[in-house]
Amino acid sequence: MILSILWLTLGFFLLIKGAAYLIEGSSSIAERLNIPHSIIGLTVVAFGTSIPELAIGVSSALKGNTDIAIANIIGSNISNILLILGASLLISKIKIDKDILKEQIPFSIFAGILIAILGLSKLITGGPMSLSLIDGVVLLILLFVFLHRAYQKSKAHKDYKDFDKIYPANFKMTASVFLIIGGLIGLTIGGKLVVENAVAIATLLGLSETLIGLTIVAVGTSLPELFTSIVASLKKKTDLAIGNIIGSNIFNIFGILGVSTAIRPIVLKPEIMQDIGIMTAVGLFTLLVAMKAKNHIVARKTGIIFLVSYVSYVVFIAFRG
Repeated sequence: MILSILWLTLGFFLLIKGAAYLIEGSSSIAERLNIPHSIIGLTVVAFGTSIPELAIGVSSALKGNTDIAIANIIGSNISNILLILGASLLISKIKIDKDILKEQIPFSIFAGILIAILGLSKLITGGPMSLSLIDGVVLLILLFVFLHRAYQKSKAHKDYKDFDKIYPANFKMTASVFLIIGGLIGLTIGGKLVVENAVAIATLLGLSETLIGLTIVAVGTSLPELFTSIVASLKKKTDLAIGNIIGSNIFNIFGILGVSTAIRPIVLKPEIMQDIGIMTAVGLFTLLVAMKAKNHIVARKTGIIFLVSYVSYVVFIAFRG
């Protein structure tokens, strides 16, 4: 048990450092190639911090631990909003950009509804609720639709202009390439360690893989998002904080779940369907709060509501088992 915990801790450390190196290297190259800062914010930041989830998802799918793969994705999305956005709001109130309010948050809500529909549709043919290879392809196509839309928006709006203040583009091209390679290696090894030892701990404690995936693995792989969003809030770059969170949620569903499902079909157990419903409800609540807030500025007290809700959710799934 102790050895597994140590390996699990090392795995999380490699995931976090690997994600940091990947983001720094990628953003530095993007700066040198004059890629618009909005694209860096919506893709490199949001998707880069989701690489740990991708590593876990792919590793789990390859090993056949699909319960951890789906639980990690759904659990990360819930923690991104309730835990990370909640913590960011305690530092600074956040103004929700109109594009995020009108497009990205609704798109993230649509993601939850879509995977529920895809899973339930299998019941029509008499099979179990699941996501198939075709479903994975559909999710990946929608990811590219999102990226294309983000690129089109970037040509009209120059958001995230001060991204370099959080991740300075002060690396030479060669150093940036080595950072990316080192980050990918760290993420690959870290993902392998986390999956193997999370399963080992779950087995020893008699806990379900779903519970471990929704809590320990989900929060652990969300640490890069937490770090990035808190730094952004401290520097009063709240557009980066919310963009990172919502963008990560979109990538988790359409990108990571799409890839994981393409590798191996994923059965959706009744409890994970409950969590998909909770994830979708959390997204809807966030949208309503932002829409009703004056000038779409979400107050700090909402952060307390989010954090209390997250604690309640963890207690719920702990008792559910």
